[in-house]
Amino acid sequence: MSDKLLALLLISLLVTLPHRGIALPGDNQQPINVKAERATQRTLDGGEKTEYFGNVVMTQGSLLLNAEHVVIHSVNRKVTQIVATGGPARLQQQSNPDNPPVKARANTIDYQLNTEMVTLTDDAHIDQPDASFSGNHLKYNVATEEVIAEDGVDMVFTPAEEPAPDTDESAPAAEQTAPATAPSEPAANATKTQEGNGKTTGP
Repeated sequence: MSDKLLALLLISLLVTLPHRGIALPGDNQQPINVKAERATQRTLDGGEKTEYFGNVVMTQGSLLLNAEHVVIHSVNRKVTQIVATGGPARLQQQSNPDNPPVKARANTIDYQLNTEMVTLTDDAHIDQPDASFSGNHLKYNVATEEVIAEDGVDMVFTPAEEPAPDTDESAPAAEQTAPATAPSEPAANATKTQEGNGKTTGP
């Protein structure tokens, strides 16, 4: 591929994805970067079709897509659909900087940006921070973070971690120790003075 064509393919993808619920707030302001072994681009009626082949890595902010083959459809430099295939193709994106990213994988991933729906087909898996889903056909709404399972599904829910017990062993001093001995009698009662010689003796 000539440097001119490669530059054209990269420039054609310097557009931003619409803001989605799955993405971090700044993701949609980032350019799309794609690396692959080779690429082709065609202008179709009503849009463009760009294909990437071989070890494809696509990033935009927290979005990460890995696949063997990626097809990107765009209209007026706005991406409308991303189709990724591989064994498997993998997609992940973070919706909250304090939470792990949502991860999805399947042999085919179809991301329809206009409907905000990701469709995973053939050995599909979705891993969320609190649950995981697997089946032959899964859909994920990136705006609502809703998982739709078709054709059977296995689900695993991860219980929330309980807060660690309070390990502070400090306690009021009165609870830790008791007086070692009873208070002694006043010193005046502990001694006696013998009459006549002025000597002090014990009791």
